[in-house]
Amino acid sequence: MLSTLRNAWKVPELKKKFLWTIFLVAIFRMGIHIPVPGIDTSYLNEMTNSSGLLGFYNLISGGALSKFSIFALSVSPYINASIIIQLLTIAIPSLEQLSKEGEEGRKKIQSITRYLSIAIGFVLAIGIFSMIASQGAATGLSTAQKAVVLISLVVGSTFCMWLGDQITAKGFGNGVSILIFVNIVSQLPVTLMSLFTLEKAKEITIIEIALFLIGALALLVVTIFFSLAERRVPIQYAGKAVGTKVMRGQSTHIPLSLIDQQLLQ
Repeated sequence: MLSTLRNAWKVPELKKKFLWTIFLVAIFRMGIHIPVPGIDTSYLNEMTNSSGLLGFYNLISGGALSKFSIFALSVSPYINASIIIQLLTIAIPSLEQLSKEGEEGRKKIQSITRYLSIAIGFVLAIGIFSMIASQGAATGLSTAQKAVVLISLVVGSTFCMWLGDQITAKGFGNGVSILIFVNIVSQLPVTLMSLFTLEKAKEITIIEIALFLIGALALLVVTIFFSLAERRVPIQYAGKAVGTKVMRGQSTHIPLSLIDQQLLQ
């Protein structure tokens, strides 16, 4: 694996992609530590620690929610917009027609998805702000200051979406997935420290920690297995004669992944 990375680093094109990906991810992680003004994050730490749902969202956002940074929404609005547009593509004939128009149609659908993600970002920003305000984390803010908070969240989410697009275009692709992966990995040390702190406090046992780690590892293995699993469609080439030479028939296969099969259905 290390030799493969060393060889890839020697290729100028791959080296450029490496550097772009690292640079854009570094910008993303730095933005997570820029807080939105006027918010008492001590309340948020208690909320994310006591609520499983908020704790999970905080994990996906890379700890941005507990810090209430400008990237607190992360790429969630874009993911929601993408799912909604995919469902509407089946229900609305005009969108279905766009999806069949090749690259130009996909670009139009992508533009619609981006505009919808901004609208969803405003809805999520209002919901999150209302939730933390009800817990006393945003007291004494004027209307203008509340507007600044909402705009900061939406702009931060839009910037995350742009970073994902840049990683897709200049890095190794799947920019949004890379950002989510980086967020989750960044929270693993915090999660492990929390587990061992609970174990010292005798709230959980070492057996429960071991079972949790085994379950997480098993989930990772199963996910990788299904991601790499493929169905090999056999192809047989008939033999033919070219002048005085006779070409033998050859057999090969088309590797069709499970994800590709679902997309084709």
